[in-house]
Amino acid sequence: MSRFVLLDAGPLGLVTGPRRRADANACREWLEDLLAAGVEVRVPDITDYEVRRELLRAGRLTTVVIATTNVGHLSRLVPAEEWQKITI
Repeated sequence: MSRFVLLDAGPLGLVTGPRRRADANACREWLEDLLAAGVEVRVPDITDYEVRRELLRAGRLTTVVIATTNVGHLSRLVPAEEWQKITI
């Protein structure tokens, strides 16, 4: 049985928070430890939306990157040809 963790907006907000905050750094370390232990980390769509919305509102998000394997819903937003052009 594989283990996975669902991140809520609180921990995800901390992970994306300023590096000078001790609680944000502790949360990042916790997340890195999970990943190093082979735990799969998942973020529900609503959590992703809430955190991105707050980052945009606060002016802390200038680039949006979407990493997902569930691309069926993306065709409603952007033509599939555009997603194929994305490179990292």
